[in-house]
Amino acid sequence: MTALDLFAKLQQMLLVKLVIGLFFFFLGWIYFYKSSVVLNLNKFARETFFNDRIVLLERKKLAILFFCLSFVALYMGFSSFARWMSMRDKNSWAMETNKYLLYMATQDFCTERYENAIEKYRQILKSEPNNKEVWKRMAYTYTAMGDKKNARAIWKKLLGAGASENDAREIREKLKTIEK
Repeated sequence: MTALDLFAKLQQMLLVKLVIGLFFFFLGWIYFYKSSVVLNLNKFARETFFNDRIVLLERKKLAILFFCLSFVALYMGFSSFARWMSMRDKNSWAMETNKYLLYMATQDFCTERYENAIEKYRQILKSEPNNKEVWKRMAYTYTAMGDKKNARAIWKKLLGAGASENDAREIREKLKTIEK
């Protein structure tokens, strides 16, 4: 299933939730305020399910039930809509994937599978080329591999990328240890 298919299903579910919520809201409104409409609705179903005396006695309870169902459905619809809007605005699909890749790369680094970690860092950098944390971790990984040339190049790139004073101090220390 692609992200586009998932997005289409999310939109369909959003519409279903909103329609159900509005249906129950209007049904609750009718049962609460319009007893004549309730009588007409019950006249239609009288032969099969309902007895008018019971329905009229219980109509306020039914109205509260319908309102509760509408609020649940509307809440579900609006929360899905808010989540959809936040995903649309922040490109969160890629962000969640990158968080997972960063986690997996950290596991690879800790288990000394450095090539796998480097490959995952490269995948992250394709979508977030200015992610300094990934560049740092990549430099640490190259250092652990013994590849001083690539580690030095990354540290210099980070130093030239406008690092803060503390970061610049840390990077200079790393460059000194690599050059030894």
